[in-house]
Amino acid sequence: MARVPPATKESLPQHLRDPFDAVVQSRGGLPRTGPVSVMINSPEACRRAFHFVELTMLMGFYGTLAFHVNAFDVDLPTERTEPLLPV
Repeated sequence: MARVPPATKESLPQHLRDPFDAVVQSRGGLPRTGPVSVMINSPEACRRAFHFVELTMLMGFYGTLAFHVNAFDVDLPTERTEPLLPV
């Protein structure tokens, strides 16, 4: 089975080098193992995947907050302006 060689900045086209640098900087270095080591060959797709993971984590936090507010019958201030979170 063919393996994907590790990505380097020089192995990528010029237009993908800035996204490559951003991903490497956000990860604290060039990943050598795991799924990110393969996804780094397409830095733009890797960057979008990271944003998706962050979004789903944030949605999970909001869901947990909504559960706690509804499960423990928390009294909300009467002057609130935002709508209740759906559960």
